[in-house]
Amino acid sequence: MVGEVAVDGSDEHRYLISRYFGETVAMLPPGWFDNMYAAQCLWDVVMARSILAELGPGETMVVVVGSGHVAYGLGIARRIHDETAASGDSVKVSTFCPVTAPPPDPDHDPMGHPMGGHGEDTSAPTEKPGRFTRSIADFVGVFPDTGGVVPYPTVGLRLGENEGEITVSMVWPDTAAASAGFESGDRILDLNGNTPSSLTELREWLAATSWNERLGFLVERDGSELEIGVLLYPEVDLTEPEAAPGWTVEPIGDFDPRVPIAVIAPDGPPAARRVLVEKEDGPGWVEVWFGDVLEEVHELDADSLVVRSLYRTAKDDGTVEVRYLRGANGAVVDQNRFDRTGATLK
Repeated sequence: MVGEVAVDGSDEHRYLISRYFGETVAMLPPGWFDNMYAAQCLWDVVMARSILAELGPGETMVVVVGSGHVAYGLGIARRIHDETAASGDSVKVSTFCPVTAPPPDPDHDPMGHPMGGHGEDTSAPTEKPGRFTRSIADFVGVFPDTGGVVPYPTVGLRLGENEGEITVSMVWPDTAAASAGFESGDRILDLNGNTPSSLTELREWLAATSWNERLGFLVERDGSELEIGVLLYPEVDLTEPEAAPGWTVEPIGDFDPRVPIAVIAPDGPPAARRVLVEKEDGPGWVEVWFGDVLEEVHELDADSLVVRSLYRTAKDDGTVEVRYLRGANGAVVDQNRFDRTGATLK
């Protein structure tokens, strides 16, 4: 459909793609990485040819792609050069890549840092500001490391579509979807009460989600319908303190800010684990875990009073969210409850 695609034009590109996959490459069966690399080459070539097909004389095109297609000029830019070299045409390509700068090393050790030396060593006044030692792109944006908290959530599902039915083809391990109990073969019927018309529409809905939300999937499994809820809150890992600057995570005991926490019977579910998650520049929240599943989140205001509660598993009356209205003294004067569709419950 797209014509010939060469997969042997750059040992550097093959090495780069293998590094992106990391240790996975060593665990793949023989020949699998060859296929994965061929797919990457196909991707780059099709994008390069699509760009050239749409780019008119004297026009400028901005293309937004993943950095793996841009880094070191080995992806799309190289393919555009190859495509135009045969015809004698010339297309100027400029690339941009964002780079996350890790926290400065206290001993000013430049090893592993994208900008060697950081340009901060006052003991060496003749030292020039750090420069990139590899031509990762024509233009590079250096952004500070905001910590181990990713900016947008991912659920952890691989989805497929067959004759209008949207199904789960794979559940990624150690993700919110895995903890929530998704299984391969689950058929997605709706999301928060809305029925997607296609897999594309469902993906658009998921792409628009942000932290501090609840996703309620209605799925069909073995002929029965069930709801699988997922609470989207960032996982703050303080194993390395510098990885999440400004965050604190600490265990807490029972608390009762007019939001009762159910007492777990000895023969019932595992005892709840409650942690307080806070960031120095804003209110935090209380997480309630049962095993490795995040079951409840209680958001706090600046006075550490609960203003919103989300429940992964709907209550008997269908409640999945409660918003509290408080008076001047902090006491709850009213509350609004919502079901999985966002409708207000009486």
